[in-house]
Amino acid sequence: MDLDTILSSGKLGLDIVTGGVALAEKIGQIVERGDKGGIPAAEVAKLTLELQNQLIDARKAQIDLLSAIGDLKGEMIEIDRRLELQARYEPVTTAGGAFVLVLKSSEERREPPHYICPDCADEGRRSFLQPQGTGKRCNHHDRFFPFEPATNGPQIARRQWDVTDPYNDL
Repeated sequence: MDLDTILSSGKLGLDIVTGGVALAEKIGQIVERGDKGGIPAAEVAKLTLELQNQLIDARKAQIDLLSAIGDLKGEMIEIDRRLELQARYEPVTTAGGAFVLVLKSSEERREPPHYICPDCADEGRRSFLQPQGTGKRCNHHDRFFPFEPATNGPQIARRQWDVTDPYNDL
C-alpha cells in the first residue's frame, strides 16, 4: 500500500469520527431536552443507528489504516535489511570483466572473504558465488562470472593465399 492510500484512509477515518461526534452531540441535546422538546423516540433511534453505522465505518477505516501502516513498516524493515546487506559489500570488476560484490575488508574479521551475486544483493538475498572453472557461478540465477581474463585460445598459423594464383581453390 502506498503513502497516498494510507493518508486517504486516515482522512476518511477522521471524517467519519468527526461526523460521529456531531451525531453524538445531537443525541445528547435531545436526551437533555427530554420531553420538553417534543422529539419523538423514533428520531433518537434513527440518529443512534446512524451513529452506530458511522462508528462501524470508522472502525473499518482504522483497521485498514493499521494494516497499511503494518505493510509500510514491513517494507521499511526490508529496505533497511537490503541496505545493511549492501553496506557490507563493495563492487569489483574481476580480471575476466565480471561485475560482482566482495565482502569489505572491514567485515572480514566477522567472516571469511567471499563474493556474492550483485543481482541477488539487489533482491535482498546473499548468494555466495561458487567456484566453477575459471570463474564463479551464482546458483540462484544460474549465472557464470568469469574471474580470469579471456584467452584467444591457441594461435593457428594460417597460410596467406595469393589472389593471383589460379590454383588457390585447391
